[in-house]
Amino acid sequence: MLDPRLAATLSAMNAPPKPVTSPCTLVCTMNPGTRLCYGCHRTIGEIAGWGAYSDVERARILEQLKDRAKTAG
Repeated sequence: MLDPRLAATLSAMNAPPKPVTSPCTLVCTMNPGTRLCYGCHRTIGEIAGWGAYSDVERARILEQLKDRAKTAG
C-alpha cells in the first residue's frame, strides 16, 4: 500500500494541467483614457478573446498586466 502523501503526489502529477484563469475582479469598467479595465487592466479585446486564447497566450497577458497595474496609479 502506498503512503497517502506519495499517492496524492502521483495523482497530482498525472492530473491534466489547470487552465490559466481569468484575472477578472468583477469591476468591469473601462478607463476611457487608457482603454483598459479598471479592475483587471485588460483591453476589451483581451477580455472578449480570453476564452479562445491558449494558456500560453493567457500567461503572456497576465505578465503584461503586472506592469499595467503598476502604471495605472
